[in-house]
Amino acid sequence: MPRYAHLRDALLATIDAGHWTAGDRLPTEIELCKVVPYSLETVQRALRALVAEGVVNRVQGSGTYVAALHGKIDDVVHCRFLADDGDSFLPMFSHFVARVAAKSAGAWNAHFSGAGVKLVRLDRILNVNGVPRMELAQSFIIAAIPRAIGTHLGVAKGAVGGTLEGVGRARGNDVVYFQQIFFPPSPRRRVP
Repeated sequence: MPRYAHLRDALLATIDAGHWTAGDRLPTEIELCKVVPYSLETVQRALRALVAEGVVNRVQGSGTYVAALHGKIDDVVHCRFLADDGDSFLPMFSHFVARVAAKSAGAWNAHFSGAGVKLVRLDRILNVNGVPRMELAQSFIIAAIPRAIGTHLGVAKGAVGGTLEGVGRARGNDVVYFQQIFFPPSPRRRVP
């Protein structure tokens, strides 16, 4: 992993841990250079990456500040990994990469098809317990619930609901995590 990415992850972990919260000013680039073993160019590149991800905002002549909305789309609320003790959860850090309307074929095609299927893909990078990095791609689909799932949910055949599918890949592009969550028809609004 490039040096700037290590620093970017360290800064993000510090923000996620609550050391800096929304609106807080981060140390200047020069101040960061004094406390980390990286060059000014590496510090600037790490900060640019955090700006591009919406984690921090830079204000010309004022400084770099933690963005107010950081953490909303990054929250990992549907998967956890147990620690070796079997009771506690490993620390997990996530950052948002992209949200796009999926108009072409993808991994979801093996599971969903039919006219009128609408799909949004959410891409995130997960860091579980510090290693390894895992890229999580999510798809949320509104379509008829598969019959077998509908039976378990107690909904009528052909009922339309939502399905959240997540596929996690490690550095070598190996699938290390897969999950589907089915939502029955409901008038309630789903919020992140």
